[in-house]
Amino acid sequence: MKARITLLGSGTAVPTLKRNSPGLVVKVEFGDLSQNVQILIDPSAGSSQRLVRQGYPVEDLTHVLITHFHPDHTGDLVPLFFALKNPRFEKVGRSAPLQIHGPPGLNQLIKGLRGVYGHWIDLGDRVAIIERQAPGGELYFSNPLFKITAVQVEHSENSCAYRFQFPSGKIFVYSGDTDYCQGIIDASQNADLLFLECAFPEGEKKSGHLTPSEAGKVANTANVSKLVLTHLYPECEGKDLISPCREHYSGSVIVGEDGLSFDL
Repeated sequence: MKARITLLGSGTAVPTLKRNSPGLVVKVEFGDLSQNVQILIDPSAGSSQRLVRQGYPVEDLTHVLITHFHPDHTGDLVPLFFALKNPRFEKVGRSAPLQIHGPPGLNQLIKGLRGVYGHWIDLGDRVAIIERQAPGGELYFSNPLFKITAVQVEHSENSCAYRFQFPSGKIFVYSGDTDYCQGIIDASQNADLLFLECAFPEGEKKSGHLTPSEAGKVANTANVSKLVLTHLYPECEGKDLISPCREHYSGSVIVGEDGLSFDL
Protein backbone atom coordinates (compact mmCIF):
# COMPACT_ATOMS: atom_id res chain seq x y z
CA MET A 1 0.00 0.00 0.00
CA LYS A 2 1.19 3.53 -0.78
CA ALA A 3 -0.50 6.73 0.40
CA ARG A 4 0.29 10.29 -0.64
CA ILE A 5 -1.33 13.30 1.03
CA THR A 6 -1.14 16.72 -0.66
CA LEU A 7 -2.18 20.01 0.90
CA LEU A 8 -4.28 21.80 -1.71
CA GLY A 9 -4.88 24.92 0.36
CA SER A 10 -3.16 26.19 3.51
CA GLY A 11 -5.21 29.36 3.83
CA THR A 12 -8.72 30.48 4.70
CA ALA A 13 -11.70 32.28 3.21
CA VAL A 14 -9.63 35.47 3.00
CA PRO A 15 -8.07 35.65 -0.50
CA THR A 16 -4.30 36.04 -0.62
CA LEU A 17 -1.66 35.57 -3.30
CA LYS A 18 0.20 32.98 -1.23
CA ARG A 19 -2.48 30.63 0.14
CA ASN A 20 -5.59 29.03 -1.30
CA SER A 21 -8.66 28.08 0.72
CA PRO A 22 -8.52 24.90 2.85
CA GLY A 23 -8.43 21.31 1.68
CA LEU A 24 -6.25 18.34 0.86
CA VAL A 25 -6.27 15.24 -1.30
CA VAL A 26 -5.41 11.67 -0.31
CA LYS A 27 -4.34 9.12 -2.92
CA VAL A 28 -4.12 5.50 -1.72
CA GLU A 29 -2.75 2.81 -4.03
CA PHE A 30 -3.06 -0.86 -3.10
CA GLY A 31 -1.49 -2.51 -6.15
CA ASP A 32 -4.88 -3.72 -7.32
CA LEU A 33 -6.11 -0.72 -9.35
CA SER A 34 -9.74 -1.58 -8.62
CA GLN A 35 -9.13 -0.84 -4.93
CA ASN A 36 -7.29 2.48 -5.33
CA VAL A 37 -8.96 5.54 -3.83
CA GLN A 38 -8.58 9.29 -4.29
CA ILE A 39 -10.19 11.39 -1.59
CA LEU A 40 -10.76 15.15 -1.59
CA ILE A 41 -11.26 16.64 1.87
CA ASP A 42 -13.03 20.01 2.11
CA PRO A 43 -13.70 21.04 -1.51
CA SER A 44 -12.97 24.76 -1.20
CA ALA A 45 -13.36 27.15 -4.13
CA GLY A 46 -10.97 26.22 -6.93
CA SER A 47 -9.94 22.89 -5.41
CA SER A 48 -10.87 20.96 -8.57
CA GLN A 49 -8.35 22.96 -10.59
CA ARG A 50 -5.72 22.54 -7.89
CA LEU A 51 -6.34 18.78 -7.95
CA VAL A 52 -5.48 18.66 -11.64
CA ARG A 53 -2.50 20.99 -11.19
CA GLN A 54 -1.06 18.63 -8.55
CA GLY A 55 -1.52 15.59 -10.80
CA TYR A 56 -4.80 14.19 -9.41
CA PRO A 57 -7.36 13.79 -12.24
CA VAL A 58 -10.88 14.82 -11.24
CA GLU A 59 -12.28 11.68 -12.84
CA ASP A 60 -10.23 9.58 -10.39
CA LEU A 61 -12.03 10.98 -7.35
CA THR A 62 -13.73 8.24 -5.36
CA HIS A 63 -14.71 10.17 -2.21
CA VAL A 64 -15.28 13.71 -1.01
CA LEU A 65 -15.22 14.37 2.76
CA ILE A 66 -16.56 17.55 4.33
CA THR A 67 -15.58 18.61 7.85
CA HIS A 68 -18.24 21.32 8.18
CA PHE A 69 -20.42 23.54 6.02
CA HIS A 70 -18.69 26.91 5.98
CA PRO A 71 -18.29 28.28 2.42
CA ASP A 72 -14.48 28.05 2.44
CA HIS A 73 -14.81 24.28 2.96
CA THR A 74 -17.63 23.54 0.50
CA GLY A 75 -17.34 26.21 -2.19
CA ASP A 76 -16.25 23.85 -4.99
CA LEU A 77 -19.13 21.37 -4.68
CA VAL A 78 -21.19 23.06 -7.40
CA PRO A 79 -18.26 23.49 -9.85
CA LEU A 80 -17.18 19.89 -9.19
CA PHE A 81 -20.66 18.47 -9.85
CA PHE A 82 -21.05 20.67 -12.93
CA ALA A 83 -17.66 19.55 -14.28
CA LEU A 84 -18.55 15.89 -13.80
CA LYS A 85 -21.73 16.46 -15.85
CA ASN A 86 -19.50 17.02 -18.87
CA PRO A 87 -19.82 14.13 -21.37
CA ARG A 88 -16.09 13.39 -21.18
CA PHE A 89 -16.50 12.42 -17.52
CA GLU A 90 -19.86 10.77 -18.01
CA LYS A 91 -18.17 8.21 -20.25
CA VAL A 92 -15.48 7.34 -17.72
CA GLY A 93 -16.17 3.84 -16.44
CA ARG A 94 -16.63 3.71 -12.65
CA SER A 95 -17.13 0.64 -10.52
CA ALA A 96 -18.93 2.69 -7.85
CA PRO A 97 -20.50 6.15 -7.49
CA LEU A 98 -18.56 9.13 -6.17
CA GLN A 99 -19.25 9.16 -2.42
CA ILE A 100 -19.85 12.50 -0.66
CA HIS A 101 -19.53 12.16 3.13
CA GLY A 102 -20.32 14.80 5.73
CA PRO A 103 -21.88 15.66 9.08
CA PRO A 104 -25.61 16.02 9.75
CA GLY A 105 -26.95 18.66 7.38
CA LEU A 106 -25.21 17.29 4.26
CA ASN A 107 -28.44 16.17 2.60
CA GLN A 108 -30.01 19.56 3.26
CA LEU A 109 -26.99 21.31 1.74
CA ILE A 110 -27.06 19.21 -1.43
CA LYS A 111 -30.83 19.57 -1.72
CA GLY A 112 -30.51 23.35 -1.46
CA LEU A 113 -27.80 23.48 -4.13
CA ARG A 114 -29.89 21.35 -6.47
CA GLY A 115 -32.83 23.65 -5.80
CA VAL A 116 -30.77 26.52 -7.22
CA TYR A 117 -28.88 24.78 -10.04
CA GLY A 118 -31.31 21.99 -10.95
CA HIS A 119 -30.25 19.24 -13.33
CA TRP A 120 -26.95 20.97 -14.10
CA ILE A 121 -25.44 19.51 -10.94
CA ASP A 122 -27.58 16.37 -10.60
CA LEU A 123 -25.31 13.38 -11.29
CA GLY A 124 -28.03 10.81 -10.63
CA ASP A 125 -26.70 7.43 -9.56
CA ARG A 126 -23.12 8.52 -10.30
CA VAL A 127 -22.99 10.14 -6.86
CA ALA A 128 -23.94 8.86 -3.40
CA ILE A 129 -24.65 11.34 -0.59
CA ILE A 130 -23.76 9.80 2.79
CA GLU A 131 -24.70 11.86 5.84
CA ARG A 132 -23.63 10.77 9.30
CA GLN A 133 -26.66 10.44 11.50
CA ALA A 134 -24.81 11.67 14.59
CA PRO A 135 -21.53 13.47 15.21
CA GLY A 136 -18.59 11.07 15.40
CA GLY A 137 -18.40 7.39 14.64
CA GLU A 138 -16.42 5.27 12.24
CA LEU A 139 -16.88 5.55 8.49
CA TYR A 140 -16.10 2.32 6.62
CA PHE A 141 -15.74 2.90 2.91
CA SER A 142 -16.20 0.31 0.18
CA ASN A 143 -12.47 -0.35 0.38
CA PRO A 144 -12.02 -2.59 3.45
CA LEU A 145 -8.26 -2.11 3.69
CA PHE A 146 -8.25 1.08 5.71
CA LYS A 147 -10.46 2.95 8.12
CA ILE A 148 -11.58 6.56 8.41
CA THR A 149 -13.05 7.85 11.64
CA ALA A 150 -14.92 11.15 12.03
CA VAL A 151 -14.53 12.79 15.45
CA GLN A 152 -16.55 15.81 16.55
CA VAL A 153 -14.56 18.97 17.32
CA GLU A 154 -15.49 22.43 18.59
CA HIS A 155 -16.03 24.93 15.79
CA SER A 156 -19.48 25.08 14.21
CA GLU A 157 -22.37 22.69 14.73
CA ASN A 158 -21.30 19.10 14.01
CA SER A 159 -17.79 20.04 12.83
CA CYS A 160 -15.48 17.04 12.68
CA ALA A 161 -11.89 15.98 12.19
CA TYR A 162 -10.99 12.93 10.09
CA ARG A 163 -8.61 10.20 11.25
CA PHE A 164 -7.15 7.80 8.66
CA GLN A 165 -5.68 4.47 9.74
CA PHE A 166 -3.91 2.23 7.22
CA PRO A 167 -3.07 -1.50 7.36
CA SER A 168 0.58 -0.61 7.96
CA GLY A 169 -0.48 1.02 11.23
CA LYS A 170 0.30 4.51 9.90
CA ILE A 171 -2.15 7.21 10.98
CA PHE A 172 -2.79 10.70 9.69
CA VAL A 173 -5.36 13.25 10.81
CA TYR A 174 -6.95 16.32 9.24
CA SER A 175 -8.45 18.64 11.84
CA GLY A 176 -10.72 20.82 9.74
CA ASP A 177 -11.44 23.94 11.80
CA THR A 178 -11.33 23.48 15.57
CA ASP A 179 -10.80 25.15 18.90
CA TYR A 180 -8.76 23.47 21.63
CA CYS A 181 -10.93 20.56 22.76
CA GLN A 182 -10.85 16.92 23.77
CA GLY A 183 -12.22 15.90 20.36
CA ILE A 184 -9.16 16.99 18.41
CA ILE A 185 -6.86 15.41 21.01
CA ASP A 186 -8.77 12.11 20.75
CA ALA A 187 -8.74 12.22 16.94
CA SER A 188 -4.99 12.89 16.86
CA GLN A 189 -3.83 10.15 19.25
CA ASN A 190 -0.48 8.66 18.12
CA ALA A 191 -0.80 10.17 14.64
CA ASP A 192 2.23 9.91 12.39
CA LEU A 193 1.08 13.05 10.60
CA LEU A 194 -1.36 15.73 11.79
CA PHE A 195 -2.65 18.56 9.62
CA LEU A 196 -3.82 20.96 12.32
CA GLU A 197 -5.43 24.33 11.90
CA CYS A 198 -3.49 27.25 13.39
CA ALA A 199 -5.62 30.14 12.27
CA PHE A 200 -4.14 33.03 14.23
CA PRO A 201 -0.72 33.94 15.68
CA GLU A 202 0.07 33.89 19.36
CA GLY A 203 -1.78 36.58 21.31
CA GLU A 204 -4.55 36.91 18.71
CA LYS A 205 -6.81 34.06 19.83
CA LYS A 206 -10.25 33.81 18.17
CA SER A 207 -13.00 31.50 19.39
CA GLY A 208 -13.33 28.35 17.31
CA HIS A 209 -9.70 28.36 16.18
CA LEU A 210 -6.21 27.53 17.47
CA THR A 211 -3.07 29.52 18.15
CA PRO A 212 0.45 28.02 17.81
CA SER A 213 0.79 27.25 21.52
CA GLU A 214 -2.57 25.47 21.52
CA ALA A 215 -1.56 23.52 18.42
CA GLY A 216 1.60 22.47 20.25
CA LYS A 217 -0.41 21.36 23.26
CA VAL A 218 -2.68 19.22 21.04
CA ALA A 219 0.30 17.56 19.33
CA ASN A 220 2.11 16.94 22.60
CA THR A 221 -0.89 15.57 24.47
CA ALA A 222 -1.84 13.33 21.55
CA ASN A 223 1.75 12.05 21.03
CA VAL A 224 1.91 13.17 17.38
CA SER A 225 5.07 12.44 15.35
CA LYS A 226 4.83 15.24 12.76
CA LEU A 227 2.70 18.40 12.87
CA VAL A 228 1.74 20.52 9.88
CA LEU A 229 0.19 23.91 10.70
CA THR A 230 -2.47 24.99 8.23
CA HIS A 231 -5.62 27.13 7.78
CA LEU A 232 -3.46 30.23 8.27
CA TYR A 233 -5.16 33.64 8.18
CA PRO A 234 -3.20 36.59 6.72
CA GLU A 235 -2.48 37.70 10.30
CA CYS A 236 -0.06 34.75 10.50
CA GLU A 237 2.18 35.97 7.68
CA GLY A 238 5.55 37.16 8.94
CA LYS A 239 4.80 35.93 12.46
CA ASP A 240 6.76 33.28 14.35
CA LEU A 241 4.41 30.29 14.54
CA ILE A 242 7.05 27.69 15.39
CA SER A 243 8.48 29.02 18.67
CA PRO A 244 5.18 29.20 20.60
CA CYS A 245 4.37 25.72 19.32
CA ARG A 246 7.80 24.45 20.44
CA GLU A 247 7.12 25.56 24.01
CA HIS A 248 4.75 22.60 24.27
CA TYR A 249 5.79 20.18 21.51
CA SER A 250 9.25 18.81 20.68
CA GLY A 251 8.35 16.84 17.54
CA SER A 252 8.65 17.87 13.90
CA VAL A 253 6.71 21.08 13.06
CA ILE A 254 6.12 22.41 9.54
CA VAL A 255 4.27 25.56 8.52
CA GLY A 256 2.03 24.31 5.73
CA GLU A 257 2.21 25.58 2.16
CA ASP A 258 -0.01 24.92 -0.84
CA GLY A 259 1.16 21.86 -2.77
CA LEU A 260 3.12 20.32 0.10
CA SER A 261 3.02 16.50 -0.14
CA PHE A 262 3.77 13.67 2.28
CA ASP A 263 4.04 9.92 1.76
CA LEU A 264 2.92 7.38 4.36
